[in-house]
Amino acid sequence: MPQGNDIGSDALVIGAGIAGLCTALALRERGLSVRLIDRGPVGREASWAGGGILSPLCPWREDPALATLTPWCQRFYRTMAPALRQATGIDPEWVESGLLCLDAEEQDAALAWAAASGARMEPLTREEARDLSPAAGVTAPALWLPTVAQIRNPRLLAALTVLLRQRGVEIEEGNPCQGLWLEGGQVRGAHTDQGPRAAAATILATGVWSSGLAGLPATAIEPVRGQMLLYHLDPPLLGPILLKGGRYAIPRQDGHCLVGSTVERAGFTIETTAAATLDLRAAATALLPFLAEQPPLRQWAGLRPNTPSGLPLVGPVPGHPGLYLHTGHFRTGLLHAPGTAEILAALLVGDTPPFDPQPYLPS
Repeated sequence: MPQGNDIGSDALVIGAGIAGLCTALALRERGLSVRLIDRGPVGREASWAGGGILSPLCPWREDPALATLTPWCQRFYRTMAPALRQATGIDPEWVESGLLCLDAEEQDAALAWAAASGARMEPLTREEARDLSPAAGVTAPALWLPTVAQIRNPRLLAALTVLLRQRGVEIEEGNPCQGLWLEGGQVRGAHTDQGPRAAAATILATGVWSSGLAGLPATAIEPVRGQMLLYHLDPPLLGPILLKGGRYAIPRQDGHCLVGSTVERAGFTIETTAAATLDLRAAATALLPFLAEQPPLRQWAGLRPNTPSGLPLVGPVPGHPGLYLHTGHFRTGLLHAPGTAEILAALLVGDTPPFDPQPYLPS
């Protein structure tokens, strides 16, 4: 890593979603000075828009590279959530609610995965599944994953922001990056609306907008829109996350329930659509039949960054000394960002990464 007294900070992280926040935390824990900038408020893009399920929807289909990362990240949140609450006064509402999969056709593959991985999973008869979640639209045998947890995205992002500021990370909201600062064949930082920001290492955690800044082909990171619905349940439904046909319902402690999400290749268009409303309302009815008579409170959309390999891009950008990527998590950014941030931080400071970095390298 380049050093010098004229360098503004050891690391400049561009993008303050979950990937940027976790990157800043991992680097600060290694003793680096860190500046974090974002064109808007912290965490208001894909990190805010998602559901907060701390598991792949169907872990038995997960890429082997990510499968080694997932258990570590799940343990991270189990211990980090109460630590954040104590340090910041903000409860990210980590809850081990479990996940009930209502797709009977998934049973053979899922049970084989559970046997091989040691994951906790129980096949349930239709009657057992109804007893576990009486309000759910149970029509067949189901699968019960009791250790799957959820977290409240906005509260998690707010708590991490407070923690980083407590630890001396400079956070600049509303300061768009206008381009990279190039000098002598090196990336020396970035030009922003508030002036140049110099750093020994510059990390792009800018989600779907990373390709242009990094000089990568436009196809390297594809925006995939996801739309969600929010319901309010009175009385609250305190039960498991429900999954069926690729759609899910997430009951929250405050009586809200999220239903999502679509997977739409619509470019950088972030608007919600009437077609998605119909799709998600049908999914809501299938998951929780009583929602058929209840209109949703809100609908929103976010753009997830996807890559051709389906794996995040984590590490130095070839041909751009001083520039690193941490993006491309698609649907599991909230889950996997703490683990991939550890990979990035280790590569940047010259340590041995805790996981094999090879599958994620931009090269």
